[in-house]
Amino acid sequence: MRLFRILSAFVVTGFAAASAAPESAEAHATAVAPGELSLERAIAQALEKNYELKISRATRANADDTLEVAKSEFDPTFSVSATRSYTNGQSQFTGGTASSSSLDTRASVSQRAATGGTVTVGGALDRTRQRPVLSSFDPYFDSDVSLTVSQPLLKNAGSTVARASIERARIGVSRAVADLTSSVLSTVRTVENAFFNVAFSREQRQVRAFSLEVAERLLEEARTRRQTGVATDIDVLQAEVLVANARRALLSADQQVKDTEDALVALITPHEFGTLPETLTLPPADDSAIDFQSTLSRARAQSPEVTAATLAAQQFRIDERVARRNRLPELDLLGGVGYSARDRSAGSAVDGLWGSDLYNWQVGATLTIPWGQRADRARLRTARNNALSAELRAQVVDQDLAVNVRSAVRAVETAREALRITALATELSQRQFELEKARYDAGVSTFRRVQESREDLDAARINELQAKIDLRNALAELARLDGTALTRYRIKID
Repeated sequence: MRLFRILSAFVVTGFAAASAAPESAEAHATAVAPGELSLERAIAQALEKNYELKISRATRANADDTLEVAKSEFDPTFSVSATRSYTNGQSQFTGGTASSSSLDTRASVSQRAATGGTVTVGGALDRTRQRPVLSSFDPYFDSDVSLTVSQPLLKNAGSTVARASIERARIGVSRAVADLTSSVLSTVRTVENAFFNVAFSREQRQVRAFSLEVAERLLEEARTRRQTGVATDIDVLQAEVLVANARRALLSADQQVKDTEDALVALITPHEFGTLPETLTLPPADDSAIDFQSTLSRARAQSPEVTAATLAAQQFRIDERVARRNRLPELDLLGGVGYSARDRSAGSAVDGLWGSDLYNWQVGATLTIPWGQRADRARLRTARNNALSAELRAQVVDQDLAVNVRSAVRAVETAREALRITALATELSQRQFELEKARYDAGVSTFRRVQESREDLDAARINELQAKIDLRNALAELARLDGTALTRYRIKID
């Protein structure tokens, strides 16, 4: 009964609050004694060291930088230029050689507007020297200041087009967060599965070890009974074969323990293949009822796959709005006003701007219409098709989620019932083995029947262990689908 009590103490279901913050790499795992490893700590270590998560974090960071690049389109642009020129040739006034040299400097600031236009403020200072001297100023300085506005009125006009790249980038950040969340949930699910496999393989090894102990005791009893003439050589041989098979099963169980431990170690400590603690701490049990509708609603609200698909459709809708605006003809309005001044010194030329009577202005418009506008119309059709396809994909993802949640709920319910049945089967097999062993000791049963009842007990115990692991895996998969694993393990994704 000792092993039966050990197996009964094996935790059936549930998840406790665990910890891991993949963005900040902070962990708040439940304290465990030395020589123990909790599921919470295993998940925290895996989230900190998992390679796929590191890639997802880099993608998330790139999405932030893409948004910054899009925002920078509305940053002011400063421009400064300087040009030195020299001209030498025949003078049309004197008939002799004439030359001129100049130094032109210009500075401007341009700002893109939310309407799609551009506002530019600029100024220039030019120095000119001529030979022979043709004016009273030698050298003379020209200065000017201007304000220029360029605004599209049809194509490329409006905030929809101007801010399209920013809106795409904002949605891209949210998609990156959703992808990172999906990677986190997948990692948690993988660690849970590996952790449960280790727990199962270790418990299975205990079953095999206990079976070997029973087989060795039966062998000793068979040899003693043979000495007293109660048993035959065939009974002893059967007992020896029973011991050999039990040892072989124990060797296989040892191999499975090592394999599952290596799989878990590879998840939580990459490049290191150490040994796991002797004790694995499983969370407390949780046998609360599951409602399909509330679970599905929660899954739809928190599923990163559904979120990512919906956001992708929103990005394509932005492209469609831009394409609809840009199928219009290109009509650009250009306007500007400026003042200029000339004097014998640079300071006087600049000061003279503010009281100068020399000014200029310009207003113009440019109309460009591609023949037939076939390209713009095709771009609009493509954008519409892409948006429709993305929305259909989002509906498919949502439908698949509903199917998976329904299947997961059924899996939990089936696993719970299977656990109840296997527990009863284990209890029955335990009593049958004890009864058959008592009958054998009383001399009214054969060794073969004892051996068969012991094999039935081993199979029942293994089936019960497998049912417990199946139930845990079913609950873990449901927690991945509805996103509750994040809250249960206190995982924060900024």
